Amino acid sequence: GLQRLRHIVVPLMRSTFMLNLIMITISTLGYFDVIFALTGGGPIDATEVLPLYMYHISFRNFQLGYGSAIAISILLVSILTTVVYLVIFKGGKEDWNER
Repeated sequence: GLQRLRHIVVPLMRSTFMLNLIMITISTLGYFDVIFALTGGGPIDATEVLPLYMYHISFRNFQLGYGSAIAISILLVSILTTVVYLVIFKGGKEDWNER
């Protein structure tokens, strides 16, 4: 059973694992709505995350350029982590189309 899991199931599930990891990471980096609705940044900015900080800078302080720079940095971090995940999961990949 363990050999079947190791040699058959896990290699076939590799792309599913990778896709889920990428989607969870990107959604975590853009987590705004629940924190804004529940705490608005919390007492003394205790629960302020990067998207919420971008919102405060852009629409409360009216520094739209700085807010858009923060948004671009979130985008770049998302792209960088996605590329790192793709490189990590590509190693040892056996695709059915290549056989």
